[in-house]
Amino acid sequence: MRKLRRSDAINDMFEQMENLVQNLQGRDLEDVMVDFPVDISHDGNTVTVDAELPGVQRDEIDIKADSETLEISASVDQEVREENEEYIRQERTRRSVHRTVAFPAPVDTSTVEADYEDGVLEVTAELQEGEGKVQVDLD
Repeated sequence: MRKLRRSDAINDMFEQMENLVQNLQGRDLEDVMVDFPVDISHDGNTVTVDAELPGVQRDEIDIKADSETLEISASVDQEVREENEEYIRQERTRRSVHRTVAFPAPVDTSTVEADYEDGVLEVTAELQEGEGKVQVDLD
């Protein structure tokens, strides 16, 4: 059995990263997208969540919200068919993405609204009135 040196672990890490890059070459980023970027901003009494969902149609998006979390999921079906004199190529792919994010403070679920334009989903909600949690003193 050989002794592992620190340089062996580093070399192994670089080999694994190189293998990952080689496996991804020639593939679209959308094909390997398992998560999607989300920006959360808070302006006064409004919370805004922006999610990037490129290539997703409006009717493929599902949004659920409670006072503390926002759940976004999308399922995309895609079919490609090419024909010429020498071959026929037909592919069907299905990919699903899902993400749950926490609001920075409890929101009023009756005020949650969503809009989707140019691959960006924007969800807005108003914060709940009053304090979300209160300190309770023992008698």
